[in-house]
Amino acid sequence: MDKELIRPRDGSPVPCRECSGTLIPQGSISYHLKRHHGLTMAQYREKYGISKQSAHGRGKYWTGKRAVNRKYENLKTELSCHTCKKTFSVDTKWYKHRLKKGKTRFSCPSGIKGKRSDCQKKLQSLTIKEIRSTPESRQKTIRQLEERWSDPVNRKAYGDKMKAKPKAWHEKRMKAVLKANLSGKKTKLEIAVEAKLGENWKFVGDGTLMVGGLNPDFVHKDGKHLVEAFGCYWHGCRKCFPGSKAKGIPMNQRLSTFKKYGYSCRVLWEHDF
Repeated sequence: MDKELIRPRDGSPVPCRECSGTLIPQGSISYHLKRHHGLTMAQYREKYGISKQSAHGRGKYWTGKRAVNRKYENLKTELSCHTCKKTFSVDTKWYKHRLKKGKTRFSCPSGIKGKRSDCQKKLQSLTIKEIRSTPESRQKTIRQLEERWSDPVNRKAYGDKMKAKPKAWHEKRMKAVLKANLSGKKTKLEIAVEAKLGENWKFVGDGTLMVGGLNPDFVHKDGKHLVEAFGCYWHGCRKCFPGSKAKGIPMNQRLSTFKKYGYSCRVLWEHDF
């Protein structure tokens, strides 16, 4: 059996007939033939009648590719879930690959290919929130919104798209927004406003006080004065988002409702903070 251009067991260089027996280092056989002689491995074998069978009896012939790194083959690594804190084992090879990509947090696998577990969904949601809370991401979002609302064509197209959605979709979205706003958790804007108002004002944005079906953000101790903290995007600020409309109840309608029930209301905008 002709063993030329077949990967030897000891890893030594192999000779090339085109170069009159010049030795070729391992890993460079296919490159050498293509670069210097314009031949593929199959063409070279056919030209000189070299067998495709390997010299060490594995039934595979050497194609010039590097050997696969089997350093972490069949090894397991114990990890702790980032959300539920349970321990689980994964392939060390996959674990090292994820570390190279900068992934340092892991969650419990589902055990079903193509399906994510609850822990994986929670970790993804947490990661997205962390990314969107960065100043760079917020500035990017504001820039994109300004570009959208400054163009009348895009503004009209987006408005037509929202109007085309069924009424049930808008009701479901509004309920989700109200549920998030009335969860009792203060937003960054509300925390900043509360620090500025002082001790004479009480936070009632968690649904503690309802006036005509509306929920104000702060009420004075005398019970006659209100303060509303308006986010620029949600309430359609003309300064930050020219041409956009309020996603919820408009400001004038809210103020007139509060006045109807004997409350005076002052509005503080997000861009002032």
